[in-house]
Amino acid sequence: TMSEWDCRPYIDGADEFCSFDNPAAGRWFIMVKGYSESVFYQVTASYSSGEWELQNQVPDRHRVAPGEEIYYYIDVPQGQSGLEVILSGNNSADLYVNYGTPPTTSDFYCHDYLEGSDAICAFDDPEPGRWYITVIGYVGTTNYRIVAEFF
Repeated sequence: TMSEWDCRPYIDGADEFCSFDNPAAGRWFIMVKGYSESVFYQVTASYSSGEWELQNQVPDRHRVAPGEEIYYYIDVPQGQSGLEVILSGNNSADLYVNYGTPPTTSDFYCHDYLEGSDAICAFDDPEPGRWYITVIGYVGTTNYRIVAEFF
């Protein structure tokens, strides 16, 4: 209803986002209310049980709030000469990459944390198998793009 909701971002414009930690099982309802003339809008809802799979050279766009962690993985085939994971976005988010187990803030192969959200982790002759990637939000909600490429 217009007076009862779980999330109402009140952001100027129509680019809004709601995220819920540990959402309750069941049916969720989404309502869109236009406040001025609108030509087009798109609503996307998704659920993740924990980790998102990245495909080679296929970018993912997402948002991360301060303190929130988004988890990914990519399976690297044998015989690759390189692996790059590239993060770009506004505000501030950090990139962590690890082989074999999910990275933590104290256990990782690469942690690129320069000011802002532009980061690259590159590996020569990467081990074949599962590489884990974590994006952690720090300052402001960060809209980001992440892509992993093995070659």
